[in-house]
Amino acid sequence: MSYPIQGNEQEVVPQQSSSINQLDAKKLIYKLIGILPWVIICLAISIFAANLYLRYTPKLFRVSGNLLIKDEDQSNYKSLQELGILPGNIDVPNQIKILESYTLTERVVDSLKLQLKLRQEGRVTTSELYGKTMPFRIIVTEEFENVKPASYHLNITRENFVISGSEGQKKYTYGDTVEIVYGKIILERNPLIKINPNGYQLTVNSKDAEVNALKSKITITRPTENGGVLEIAMNEEIPERGIDIVNKLMEVYDNAGLDDKNIVTKKTIQFLNDKLDKITKDLDSIEIKIEQFKRENKVPSFVEAGSTFFQEYTGLDKNKKILVTQNAMLDHLESYITNFRNTNDIIPPTFGQTDEVLLKLIETHNTTVFAKQKLELISKPTDIHLLNLVESIKDIRQNILRAIRNIRIANQTQLQNYESSYSMLESKLQSIPEKQRIEMRLERDRIVKQEMYKDLLKKKEESELSLASNINNTRIVDYAQNYGAKSPSASTARSVAILFGILIPILIIVLKDFFNTKIQDRKEIEAATAIPILGELSYEKEKKNVVIESKSRSPIAEQFRLIRTNLQYMLPDKSLKTLLVTSFMSGEGKSFVSLNLASSLAITGAKTVILEFDLRKPKLSKYLELPNDAGLSNFIIKDMDIDEIIQAVPDRENLFVISSGPIPPNPAELLLSQRTTKLFELLALRFDYIIIDTAPVGLVTDALLLEKFVDLSLFILRHKYSFKAEIPFVDKLYREKKFRNMGLIINGIKNEGSGYGYGYGYGYGYGYGYGYGYGYGYGYGYYVQNKKEGFMSRLLGIFKKG
Repeated sequence: MSYPIQGNEQEVVPQQSSSINQLDAKKLIYKLIGILPWVIICLAISIFAANLYLRYTPKLFRVSGNLLIKDEDQSNYKSLQELGILPGNIDVPNQIKILESYTLTERVVDSLKLQLKLRQEGRVTTSELYGKTMPFRIIVTEEFENVKPASYHLNITRENFVISGSEGQKKYTYGDTVEIVYGKIILERNPLIKINPNGYQLTVNSKDAEVNALKSKITITRPTENGGVLEIAMNEEIPERGIDIVNKLMEVYDNAGLDDKNIVTKKTIQFLNDKLDKITKDLDSIEIKIEQFKRENKVPSFVEAGSTFFQEYTGLDKNKKILVTQNAMLDHLESYITNFRNTNDIIPPTFGQTDEVLLKLIETHNTTVFAKQKLELISKPTDIHLLNLVESIKDIRQNILRAIRNIRIANQTQLQNYESSYSMLESKLQSIPEKQRIEMRLERDRIVKQEMYKDLLKKKEESELSLASNINNTRIVDYAQNYGAKSPSASTARSVAILFGILIPILIIVLKDFFNTKIQDRKEIEAATAIPILGELSYEKEKKNVVIESKSRSPIAEQFRLIRTNLQYMLPDKSLKTLLVTSFMSGEGKSFVSLNLASSLAITGAKTVILEFDLRKPKLSKYLELPNDAGLSNFIIKDMDIDEIIQAVPDRENLFVISSGPIPPNPAELLLSQRTTKLFELLALRFDYIIIDTAPVGLVTDALLLEKFVDLSLFILRHKYSFKAEIPFVDKLYREKKFRNMGLIINGIKNEGSGYGYGYGYGYGYGYGYGYGYGYGYGYGYYVQNKKEGFMSRLLGIFKKG
């Protein structure tokens, strides 16, 4: 707190500290108490808004399922290995990308008809329906291509329904075929669901938008870093639909993997069937010829004799036909590769081929094609990895064609050797009777075809067994389940509401203080200057110019009495005669303070005069409703007698006023006149106190020119009106001794629960009988309230801020 300083005390230069800009916790608490009703209202509004949010925001339920990605068991594909097809191990990150792919998500959308959305219209919002909650079941009989978004309104009854759209309104009976932009549908009534009288909205979304929206909802994570289990999860408004989506995604992924795995096996079976059909026809034809020959020619069976010659002949012929068959298959394979249209085609099995180089090349080719097909699902056509795979496939195919040519050359050499051996046997065959020779040839062809048939049939059975027993490398560990609502969280929403309800008023206070350029409390003044504060004046709602009466016990009257007392301690070694009252700018209360301070002095019996030296903008004479025809300007310019300008204030004993008079064109020059000095000499003889109401020092120099005539200078600062920047200006005037014996008065304090002063009113004249209880509601027997405010007035007063 500040105390009046003695005239001979050493001047204290204030230290500007950064602490004046720091947040005062005690001040904040006082302000919070003052705005407690606002806090309560903000809390109520925030909690109400949170409840509205929870009421009308759709809940999102977490749905998830677990899928196991297993490594391939190579032992299950022995027959495929023999045919040159060997699947590789599974890359889990790539499988995650496949699960997230547009293609699989599109299959889910198509399977569950997710483009069709049914909403139930309510009074405030609409809620989406799905599955068992729908009042009818939608059966799609035909889907159209290039579906465009559309919306329909449905009003239904127990027997029929009315559908309204852009093409008009039409009435249908359940079971009728309805054509909409999506396709042709049939509605079947669900009698278990109550009909909504407000109707329903059937929306058709575009497939692309629906697929992308679904993709953004689904998350696939790998719970363990090196594990093969994947968690497929999503947050969904309707948990039943979320369960269907997750389960369907796992299903289409499993089917897609199985289809990829079976494509080679199916091509193998198709190839074997074609060969078996041809050999069957050849074998049937040979057997018919043998039967016919035996029936027509009754000769001893050369075969039954177990001739060594026949066995050698038959074996040689068999080997020759195998080579011929291999060459034919090489021709077929070469033609097949040459006619490929793209790099996604798989090379069919090379049955009968034993060349390891060729088999390895075909295996590498098919594995690379499978890798490219999977990469296409998760990458763009410009992906460098995809382009590299395409080039690799092309290079492998060229290598296969070169291997085919090399094998064909080797087979041709072997055939020439067989032909040489075969010619020698043919010459020996000429010694055998003709009929036996014919029989032997027929029997040889039958045996060769029969063994080829058995071999192909065995391979076909193995392939069919592989196809039947083929399973994908995945297993559903946990089907999708609903794990409860995840958002919005009631506890989180209400906690945030309470937090905002408390923080918003605090934030407003802090920001208001931060950006406020006006003086808010006494501490700001005390921290910035050492000028003694002589008193504080409360804000008066009643617009009275004179608030001092002889018997007045109002708070502001007591505050002026306190200032009057403190004035005596400013000049303990000298009698106080002349006081100057000024401020930085207009509106801070100079004239009000001058008039009432003078009234307070006059009440004590001291003869007091007020000089209206604000020659540019006089107010004092207007406050007192006195004439201003003759005043200070007349006295200085016209050499008038002083008695002609002194006016007694009506109903105020010992109080006199000298008005400003007509406004002169040169007020500053008048103040430098010898007549001004003469004026103060005359007044000093007639009056106990002279109070000068002068112009604002921040605008003109009038107050500085009058400073030489005064004993004490009072500078007025107004609460929540004067700028904080005024304090350094006033402090500079004080330190440079521009005003004699300078003191401060803080005017217009608004006690609105802001905690102004924090009880600093103790200080003035401490120990001299004044000031006790100031700042505590003006009680304890000193002050008498003019009027007791009601509860609503006090409540509204709390909300008002200066």
